[in-house]
Amino acid sequence: MERLAGKPVSDSAFEHRERVFPHHLNPGNILYGGWIPFWADSVAALCAERHCGIPIVTAVMDGIHLLCPVTKNDVLLFKASVNRVWDSSCEVGVKIYAENPYTRHLRHVATGYFVMVSMALGPDGKRISMPKVIPETEDEKRRFKQAAVRNRRRKAERKKMLKENQTA
Repeated sequence: MERLAGKPVSDSAFEHRERVFPHHLNPGNILYGGWIPFWADSVAALCAERHCGIPIVTAVMDGIHLLCPVTKNDVLLFKASVNRVWDSSCEVGVKIYAENPYTRHLRHVATGYFVMVSMALGPDGKRISMPKVIPETEDEKRRFKQAAVRNRRRKAERKKMLKENQTA
């Protein structure tokens, strides 16, 4: 299917906030770690859908490392943007901060990368291509290049996993 015109990264960049409440906490009064990937996946999906204008699905959640604890009353800030597009898939980067709502102090909590795949099929039965992304700032250009490196690594890991599963 013919590729749509490109869009700048800023066109689909997305921010979302979540307040941490007591039911999100573990017995040590720290946020259960699973909430961050849960919320980040949703934010990444919204960002990708904004970019391509079609339904998408998460194919890969890549490397979410929790860097510091999140506690009750913190407000999580999720900043997402499309880093790169490959035909019918894209990588969305999500950077997560915890904000103290009283002092407004921000702490970098985690960064994650999500590969989103087009769910929409064209008349030929193939997935609809996503519009390419146009990085404009130096930071966006850096993330664009780094996304290609991560994509090669993910493909190599997938190939290795599939091969191991065939022999198991």
